[in-house]
Amino acid sequence: MGKPFTRELSLLEKTYEWANAVEIKDLKLNIEKTFNSPLITIGSGGSLSACYFANNLHQSKGKLAKAMTPLELINSVPVINDSSLLFLSASGKTQIY
Repeated sequence: MGKPFTRELSLLEKTYEWANAVEIKDLKLNIEKTFNSPLITIGSGGSLSACYFANNLHQSKGKLAKAMTPLELINSVPVINDSSLLFLSASGKTQIY
């Protein structure tokens, strides 16, 4: 059940090294494109927590942001016009549209 916490802590240094080395230029450019529009973040399970974090960052710039599950998004198609969409995935397949 779950991941052993001590194992997670033992990987912290390696994770930090990876985070400092990974190329994020494209991610940065795509996030900057969302600054002038409302942001809708889409996720479920653990990735929904990341959606709320992304919303807080967007709202700190004075912009509107809302988190949705995929089901909520399907039922909100008319509302998403002129909004940026950020799909967050716990499996690492995050996309920005």
